[in-house]
Amino acid sequence: MAALLGLAAAACGPDDPAPTPTGAAPKGAAGDSAASDSPLTVSFDISGTVAVKGELKTVFPNLGNATFPKTCGEYVKGKDGRFPLPKIFLAKLGTITPTVNVTLLDYAGPATYALRSVERRTASGVDVNTLLLDPKGVFRLNDSSTTTVTVGADGGGDWTFTGLADSKGGTINGSVTWKCTR
Repeated sequence: MAALLGLAAAACGPDDPAPTPTGAAPKGAAGDSAASDSPLTVSFDISGTVAVKGELKTVFPNLGNATFPKTCGEYVKGKDGRFPLPKIFLAKLGTITPTVNVTLLDYAGPATYALRSVERRTASGVDVNTLLLDPKGVFRLNDSSTTTVTVGADGGGDWTFTGLADSKGGTINGSVTWKCTR
């Protein structure tokens, strides 16, 4: 397995608001009446400053340029060498609303990817590689983090991480696992 490389990521400062999903949730997102038809089941198992454990259903994320896959086979292909992990829209696990903002770069299909494959910033300069656990904070990969993302041929996968940190010094460890059913 490739060695994990450090990734410096700027954490939100004390005056920086946490990024919040905007707009209406896509049809079928958790919280929508069609959620039972959602193709992705996402499980969270996180400990540390914030503990989150549970499962949510959601729709396929945008692959880029408003391309939304309709099947697991389309999703697992990614697009233009990129693969976005499932995102969650407006759904709660207890008092926490989790949002995953992680995209693999240099994606070449189902495999295990190391830290260096995780996108650091968007083309417009927005910091990404985050796990928003609203209202508790934004946790980012940093120099002390380790992470791997495994994508299976069926469109399911697992993001395992240690040392994601927020701007207040808190850290979390754990995993986000997803199953694809369409």
